[in-house]
Amino acid sequence: MRCSESASRLKLVSLDETRSDTWVKAKAVLSDGRVEATHEATLWDSYAELKCFIKNISKEPITLEYLTSFSVGGLSPFRSGLEDQTESLYLHRFRSTWAKEAMHERVPLESLQLEPSWQNASANATRFGSIGSMPVREWFPFLGLEDEKEGLIWAFQLASASSWQMELYRRHDWLSVSGGIADREFGHWMKTLMPGESFEAPIAYATVFNGNIDGACARLLKAQEKNLKLVGQEPDLPIIFNEFCSTWGRPSRAFVDAASNVLSSEKVPYFVLDAGWYKGDVGDWEENFELHPYGLREVGELLRKKGFVPGIWFEFECATASCNSYPDIKDLLLTRDGNIIRSGSRAFLDFRKPETLKRVREKVLNLLRYAGFSYIKIDYNETIGIGCDGAESLGEGLRQHIQAVRSFFEELRNELPDLLIEVCASGGHRLEPSMLALSSMASCSDAHECVENPIIAMELQRLILPRMSQIWAVLRKDEPEQRTYYTLSSGFYGRLCLSGDILDLSKRQKEILDEAIDLYRKAVPVIRSGESRLISERGLSYRNPRGWQASVRVSEDKALVVSHTFANPPETLFFTIPGEWGLSAHPDDPQSGYAPKGSFHRKGISVETRLSGGETLVAVKGAKAFDGLAFFAERIASE
Repeated sequence: MRCSESASRLKLVSLDETRSDTWVKAKAVLSDGRVEATHEATLWDSYAELKCFIKNISKEPITLEYLTSFSVGGLSPFRSGLEDQTESLYLHRFRSTWAKEAMHERVPLESLQLEPSWQNASANATRFGSIGSMPVREWFPFLGLEDEKEGLIWAFQLASASSWQMELYRRHDWLSVSGGIADREFGHWMKTLMPGESFEAPIAYATVFNGNIDGACARLLKAQEKNLKLVGQEPDLPIIFNEFCSTWGRPSRAFVDAASNVLSSEKVPYFVLDAGWYKGDVGDWEENFELHPYGLREVGELLRKKGFVPGIWFEFECATASCNSYPDIKDLLLTRDGNIIRSGSRAFLDFRKPETLKRVREKVLNLLRYAGFSYIKIDYNETIGIGCDGAESLGEGLRQHIQAVRSFFEELRNELPDLLIEVCASGGHRLEPSMLALSSMASCSDAHECVENPIIAMELQRLILPRMSQIWAVLRKDEPEQRTYYTLSSGFYGRLCLSGDILDLSKRQKEILDEAIDLYRKAVPVIRSGESRLISERGLSYRNPRGWQASVRVSEDKALVVSHTFANPPETLFFTIPGEWGLSAHPDDPQSGYAPKGSFHRKGISVETRLSGGETLVAVKGAKAFDGLAFFAERIASE
């Protein structure tokens, strides 16, 4: 812990530096004769990867109560003292709850009482984090510190799939920030190291950026990009169809046949069966021959023959008390204080037990092989809470269990190298780097067809690669044309996932869908490798939003602009794009500045641009309340 007696005893033993063409690594070793602590910082082009290890070099067991993944002090080094720092330092963090993920918060340190007292000696601290097996249930594991006067942001992100914490600490003039596993006080965590035993803290990523929060987040996203393992068609960001908002848990063979006839596998290659395909309840994972008279294997063959990649939903970490197999698996369930942990109707399989792994291999791995499904959506809809039995502390039991779950994800990838994994946890509650590194995509939210869907999708561009962020676009047969544009344009913030009344769309809705798909496929290079600048001119409410928003995602010579209006938007939306950009006019409509050639929006909306002082002023006219649009801009080459 910061300022603890055990930390103050550590003395530097060695400091080494190694270099390659792409990175620089600094390695510091410290010791007090009882423990040896090693800190590795690997600096890549735009971020640092931080690792901390501790080893018991004594002859007695040693118990840890906390171990940071990162700890940085002396912030801000550009401020000479308290007076110079007043109202210049701000905390950036992101709140998260169900269907309202990634709400950005910028807080002055004074409002957190993080300024020294008159004595200039007492310590003040603010701690936040998430406890349990949903690491993004209250906060994202992210901390940003902005020096407004200097225009700098330090940003940190933890790769932790279980309980974690961040802390801001102030004593005297300068601020310190740290983060790691949630400690004994906050996360019920202790870890005992036997003589010679070592332990590694979760990896952290850090950057410092001369600019705004969007730029700092873009640098941290480079770490996610480095950890990507692309399989199959993923480089092309295929569009997904997931039937959940079509059948609401009754994905029959008849529906699969009908929907696959309506959809084009060339335009929408992924076809996913979501929850409800099984007989019984969560935990049984038996084929439902009432829904699929010829079995899942025949369904998989049907989809493959039509050119689709077949996908299927599982929540294999849980079992409901109502499932048929519940009496037979009680010995495999996680306990706390000897009692089975129940959250709602769900209990949790203990992945540290060989019998559990044997069961999930039989139920999950074997079914994927047998039925030929090469896409799995792995959902997770309740949290274990503070921890579980089976280790020296509840928090350590939780950490070990989640690490075992991650190991099974890795096993799936090793056993089925072409398998696509979508990670989901009540929508977006596993959107942290260590789980994202094991997946091809992630569900960004469960805001299936809500007006807030584009708000969440846009805000998440700061925290998850858009190429991994799967966004629902649920179409309804009786919705007005304007709503169809609003819904489909949301998918341009990331990965477009279709659902809804796909069998009953009107002729005009099908035309709009084709327009969206055609432009989306052209937008893939920008979604895949661009950097986003977010513009928000809306109020605080997600459920009843007012105003408007826009995302400008730039990649080399193209920019993809996506915008949504909400209640009471202005007549014209004005915003700027750094640099000089132009719009491609259609040959049949050469009006200067209008972009029908590379755009997706309702008739009556126009887009104009004007160059001004090295920037491009964009004006969007004609957008009504709850409109959505997307369009391209092209960089103007300098002479």
